[in-house]
Amino acid sequence: MTTQYKSETDCLCVQSCGAGFSLQVWSRTGMTKSIDLTALNQHGKVYEDAQFGSLAWSSCESRVLYVAERRRAKAESLPVLQPTPANGSEGAGPSGMEEQAGREDRSVYREDWGEGLTSKSLPVLCVADVHKGSVSVLQGVPEQVSPGQALWAPGDSGVVFVGWWHEPFRLGLRFCSNRRSAVFCVDLEGNCECLSSDSSAVSSPRLSPDGRSLVYLQGRVFGPHAQCLQLQLFDWQIRRSSLLLDVVSRPTPGQFAGVYDPLLPRRCWAEDSRRLVFSSPSRSRKVRHRTHWIVCLCF
Repeated sequence: MTTQYKSETDCLCVQSCGAGFSLQVWSRTGMTKSIDLTALNQHGKVYEDAQFGSLAWSSCESRVLYVAERRRAKAESLPVLQPTPANGSEGAGPSGMEEQAGREDRSVYREDWGEGLTSKSLPVLCVADVHKGSVSVLQGVPEQVSPGQALWAPGDSGVVFVGWWHEPFRLGLRFCSNRRSAVFCVDLEGNCECLSSDSSAVSSPRLSPDGRSLVYLQGRVFGPHAQCLQLQLFDWQIRRSSLLLDVVSRPTPGQFAGVYDPLLPRRCWAEDSRRLVFSSPSRSRKVRHRTHWIVCLCF
């Protein structure tokens, strides 16, 4: 997983090596910084998928935001009983078994998000300090949701993310984008706020370069798979969402057919923060011809 510095001179990546992960900074001449995330033991595996995965620099380029699996607490690791020698040697308990703590009880079922997202169950938001070489896990994310698609809030004052509800079940999220979800913002003190409707299916928040507007996609919970989506705009100053593009029920031939891709481009905003550029499918033909609309919204 890689992302570019704002200066576009260096590159940030998360390197996977066996069961371990490291956060690396590369310049044009070689690697300049490496943080062993596994050795810090603040979380589990780093998420690199498109559904939950995130990797974002703060505006000062000293901190990195990413998503990883929550580290399992010791209470979740149950003791494993092993038989002791039958000759009654010292240390044998009344049951003839001795406890060995620290081993994970693999008989306990832990629900994950399934279908391409197996082993992903309880994601957490993580912040790495590149200069100090430390990692912290952000607190305040509601327990009933799994966070993902995270980005820095304006002024690096917090983190914006999409939270998917665990109920009624996790399984199948990758191919069922119509699950209940919402856009949240959690500050660095652990205070969390819901920015969107909490009864819809949302995805792909994108913050404008000036930090005043946040766009995201919204659909109906348990509506059609790959449904046409609304494009919503959250005004950061008045703290309110408004509709930019509605669902297109019956597109006119040759006209805009609606938004269907659940992910906006990472850099969909123009530099002036007034235009938004993305693609939308309009039709399918076997000949070489235009099959997508390039949409530019001005506001």
